[in-house]
Amino acid sequence: MATSATNSTRTDFINGLVIIDVAGDLLWINDSDTTLAQTNLLQYCDLDSTSRQAVMSSPSDATGVLQLVVIDPQGSTIEPNNPATADASMGAFRIARNQFGVLVDSATAKVNA
Repeated sequence: MATSATNSTRTDFINGLVIIDVAGDLLWINDSDTTLAQTNLLQYCDLDSTSRQAVMSSPSDATGVLQLVVIDPQGSTIEPNNPATADASMGAFRIARNQFGVLVDSATAKVNA
């Protein structure tokens, strides 16, 4: 419970779930700003200014906030009997750059070093 400036007691509780995926093992279903192609698999991208949409119109082979792992994870392009509508702009991404300092970076010069 919390007390506001008006000294009235609130009885609302807010529950939340925090998931810290430092290793980048979890996949997150997210929409992208363009249609995804097979050539985009395992490419990196950033998020738009609202952090809601993956910007795959300019993907990177080296680094980015997210890495595309699966195209259309819920739709019928993978499972023909799935009732979900196919959506080639949706993808399953993993977090490649987080706020905890772990960075997945596959830039050729860095990997070769």
